[in-house]
Amino acid sequence: MLGGIGVQSQHAQFDTNDKQTTLKPLSEEALKFIYVNGEKLKSMKAVVLKPNDRIIFGTGSCFLFRN
Repeated sequence: MLGGIGVQSQHAQFDTNDKQTTLKPLSEEALKFIYVNGEKLKSMKAVVLKPNDRIIFGTGSCFLFRN
């Protein structure tokens, strides 16, 4: 479980199938605090992640996507 400034209790969802992994914000409030490779997400649509994508939740939780 993550916490911190801007991180919601139901912040985002990762979905993985045999072809790809996607990241989808779970609320408009969470959307304001999700960045992929330094770019703020602009919609509630799921985004396809690629190896070495940097994901930031809130103001200080940074993760590197490895697949």
